[in-house]
Amino acid sequence: MDSKQIQYILKVAECQNITRAAEQLYVSQPALSHFISKAEEELGAKIFNRGTTPLTLTQAGEHYVKTARMMMALEENLRQEIDDLNNSRDGEIRLGLSDMRATSLLPFALPEFRRLYPNVTIKTVESGSRTVEDNVRNGLVDLGIIPLYDYGQDLCAKVLYDEELLLVSSEDLPCERGNVRPWVDIEEVTGRDFALLTGDNRLRRAVDAVFLEHGVKPRTVMESRNNMTVYMLATSGMALAIVPETVVRIYNTNTRRIITSRVQVKDGKSCTDGDAVICGAPGSGSPVWLSFERPGGGLTGKLFPTGNKVDLFHIPGRGDLPVTLIDCANPVVLFKAADVGLTGTELTSLNTRKDFIELVGRVRGMAAQVFGLVDRWEDAATKSTYMPFVGIVSPPQSYEDMDGNRIEAEEMDICCRSFITRLHRAYPIAASMATAAAARIPGTVAYEVVRKGKASGADSGEARGAGADDRACGAAGGEVADNRNVSRPIGAGNGVVLGHAGGCTEVQMEVDGDEVIRGTVLRTANTIMRGTLWVDEV
Repeated sequence: MDSKQIQYILKVAECQNITRAAEQLYVSQPALSHFISKAEEELGAKIFNRGTTPLTLTQAGEHYVKTARMMMALEENLRQEIDDLNNSRDGEIRLGLSDMRATSLLPFALPEFRRLYPNVTIKTVESGSRTVEDNVRNGLVDLGIIPLYDYGQDLCAKVLYDEELLLVSSEDLPCERGNVRPWVDIEEVTGRDFALLTGDNRLRRAVDAVFLEHGVKPRTVMESRNNMTVYMLATSGMALAIVPETVVRIYNTNTRRIITSRVQVKDGKSCTDGDAVICGAPGSGSPVWLSFERPGGGLTGKLFPTGNKVDLFHIPGRGDLPVTLIDCANPVVLFKAADVGLTGTELTSLNTRKDFIELVGRVRGMAAQVFGLVDRWEDAATKSTYMPFVGIVSPPQSYEDMDGNRIEAEEMDICCRSFITRLHRAYPIAASMATAAAARIPGTVAYEVVRKGKASGADSGEARGAGADDRACGAAGGEVADNRNVSRPIGAGNGVVLGHAGGCTEVQMEVDGDEVIRGTVLRTANTIMRGTLWVDEV
């Protein structure tokens, strides 16, 4: 067994068709058939059942493929270890950042870094942002994490994430409904008492620049180097404050990716009451904005695991079905409704169509095999019941949703349905990320049907850069007033509105070419249950 033999046989096992495998390997079909026959002769057993369509593995072939994949993984690990030795991936990295950022960032980033580079030691130097910048310039630290506002242009910088500044008040202020939070006209706070960060703080300079631009003259009654100090002073009623938003960063151990959660708070606690709604889900609650940071390739290492934006799945009795296999937050397989004889607006009638259920089962199984979730597509029904998700896409069109609401084509950018063994009442968040990403990337089946030339999402002018009342719990932010059928997150002008069985959901999707930078969706915080836990006295 040499690497070429393993590569060829694994490709045939993946494609389940010698002709398609030969095309992807850039060899002729007869040459590949001869190569397989020679490998089987050397092995002393048949690897493939040639009498089946699609091509299946024999019992010996299943053992061969399983062992071959292990050998390929071991070879890759060996190459990586040798590369690590040659490049001496050990030593110490000196990292400069503030104590606040150290607390919020390092617990999420360092465990994964440690896993990848166990021989590298991290030494943190915690100080103010200006000192961090000077330490980088003077070689006292190797790199620093600071706000990018007004940084030295002699340094190289890379944006890690965006951070909004919020207005904190203990009293009611004249607010307007916003896409993210209530917002306040900055001229309303002119002449008010403020507790602000000290003048040498980079964030303070950013705040002063906003005040100067709008002609606002605040009365500074207190200065502090600590964000929490000015925040607490504002909540006590002494003054207003402007502080960076505090977000919860969730490390997903399955995908090794960060999910940023933004919640509304009151009196230092997260809210549950509110009027934000998710189409297709019952009730309302306080809005929660989930941003999936660089979600591509969490399972397979690549956004498009096969390297193709469209693959062909051979379906017996139907022929080749074009699908997009995309690994974005979760593995998802997408295909067009028209390619399987649907309009795309079907609802529960799909649950009684045996032919369609069998089709989805085969497509999902074949996708699961490509994603590496199962060895045989037939095993997906029992061994991978949750992933991958299946999305059926079609052009924007009008229909009635599961609750009888009229959904107009103009409200959406793409029409979609989610189905595994039954129709999903809405469209799961895991599939929403991948579908919206595919809709933004040319060449996918979703891009073929998405509305072109439409900047979805609400105008972001009122939300971006505007202060928000940290105290205001449950104020608008989930549901857009003039469109009851759409659940919207942050409005940034790059949204993709998915029209699904429960209404419409907007996903703010930031892409750069074929790379997904961030996807944001609206969720709600609801009290699901209350109870009492009884324990024995100690």
